[in-house]
Amino acid sequence: MAAMQVAALSGVDVRILLSSNSDSFLVKWTVRSYFEDFLEAGVKIYIYPDGFLHSKVIISDDELTTIGTANLDIRSFEQNYEVNVLIYEKECTTKLRQDFLKRCEKSIQINYEEHLKRPKIERLKEGLAKVFSPIL
Repeated sequence: MAAMQVAALSGVDVRILLSSNSDSFLVKWTVRSYFEDFLEAGVKIYIYPDGFLHSKVIISDDELTTIGTANLDIRSFEQNYEVNVLIYEKECTTKLRQDFLKRCEKSIQINYEEHLKRPKIERLKEGLAKVFSPIL
């Protein structure tokens, strides 16, 4: 998380695309508990309304992509059987980037000022869920 925030603060275009639906109430609110920190750093957050996105994709410098099921956490690296693929191929990365940008266009971008005005019940859910973030 810190690396994405530092990158955004340094002028890198950092975007996060999340599903509007989650398969876990706790995960949904834990993730949302970090929105304010990301938005404050300049990270752009999009909520994709059309379906559930489970794959994790990182596109870097239009030349490198990693895509797969692994979350970037200790549990995925040490306990779960997750897999990602590294792609060092410009054409493939370009296609994946175009797909990502199309999904962003179809999504709802979270606005920092509007996010600060969210209902207190949402803040409460986020705060309670954040307690569990180290074990998720």
